[in-house]
Amino acid sequence: MWMIFWGLLLFVFFDFRINGIVFTPDFVGFFLVWLGIIRCRGIQTFARYHWTALVACMFSGGQYVFTGFTEYTSYLGELELSFTLVRTVLQAVVTYVIVKGMVELETNTGQNLKSRGLFYAWLLMEVVSACGTVLTYLLDSLLVSIITIIVSVIGVVWYLVKFYQCLKMISRDGISLQPRSSKE
Repeated sequence: MWMIFWGLLLFVFFDFRINGIVFTPDFVGFFLVWLGIIRCRGIQTFARYHWTALVACMFSGGQYVFTGFTEYTSYLGELELSFTLVRTVLQAVVTYVIVKGMVELETNTGQNLKSRGLFYAWLLMEVVSACGTVLTYLLDSLLVSIITIIVSVIGVVWYLVKFYQCLKMISRDGISLQPRSSKE
């Protein structure tokens, strides 16, 4: 689970760039999320929907390669918007799978993992992200962009804090994420 957290924190949610070079590409984060999800075999939601993180990894890897070669051309406008919208949807799906996995783990163990707070943080994060993306492209205003960035950062930080709290509860209670053996 910690691999999922670090993949989201260091690669998916935050971009570190210098002179247009991305040092934390999304596809690395989605790959770490996928690795973390497949290691949690005891959570059926993860077992069933692990492929979502792999699709996000492949898409964002393709986007990274494509935009890396065409970053300085002028014809990317609509295509870049399409990439951004697909990436936003994939990120929403992957982070929702994580939320559903935490809810399932909480239900199966009977432990309070604070998954309800994680769900509300996810909901805020995704609504703000979707609305911000659309408004930024429709209004093309600096003020809208700044407000969107500020509210988006708050939503992402809230999601990460809630996810971190869930992980601390799992660690504290010693909850196993592996399937139970048939001997039990």
